[in-house]
Amino acid sequence: MNILIHASMFSESFGETTPEGRQFINAHPECDWRFRSYQDCTAEDLAWADVIYGMPDPGALKNAKRLRWLHLMTAGVNNYADAELYTDPKPILTRSAGVHAPTMAEHAIGLALAVSRNFPLLYAHQKEHDWHYESARSELFGSTVLLLGTGYLASDLIRRLQGFDCRIIGVRRDCTKPAPEGVEIVYPVEDLLKVLPQTDYLFNTLPLTTATRNLIFPRPHVHHHIGNIPELAAVLHHPRPEILVFLQPERQVVT
Repeated sequence: MNILIHASMFSESFGETTPEGRQFINAHPECDWRFRSYQDCTAEDLAWADVIYGMPDPGALKNAKRLRWLHLMTAGVNNYADAELYTDPKPILTRSAGVHAPTMAEHAIGLALAVSRNFPLLYAHQKEHDWHYESARSELFGSTVLLLGTGYLASDLIRRLQGFDCRIIGVRRDCTKPAPEGVEIVYPVEDLLKVLPQTDYLFNTLPLTTATRNLIFPRPHVHHHIGNIPELAAVLHHPRPEILVFLQPERQVVT
């Protein structure tokens, strides 16, 4: 079996001769391995591979005529779900759900604190050697947090938000399951409009799929989502702008 490891860092720090690369190879000596960076990967590499781990250019996957399994480094399948990208037979498509959750949760908490304490404005003043006081916009402590999605990333966020005594509510597709520990109540996606008015901080934890694309967006039948978010609300999301690309200029949004 031919396995192509394809990611930006592998050209120097992770390859056939590195300890990490040798660990892969020694674990499965019956396989043939190639390690390629984004820049070095060729159409011939893709045509050679039975298995690809990484994030190949979706437009180049037609070259991967032997491909049987594509494992993505992301939590969502993003731009790889379209069956037309692949030749027949269609490969198995898997993702790295939960792998990045601790790092992303810490990043999201950091962004929430930066927004609540006005850090971007204070930093701008600091660069100008302007030391006048700027009051905080709001406090994360005791605020109402709405989570879009209640999966791996949300679970890590919940544990960290509990330290701020936040009231945590969630929105997800399947509300037949019990609410995760630390979440007061979980609403169905259809109730999103009803939930937004009570939201101080909205965290998007959803992967990008056909169902979540433009979930909150000024489409004709949902354009009033914007007005339902309170004045001081901040919207925090990882880099999936296709889900939350609706914000007015005065709205606090950080990614």
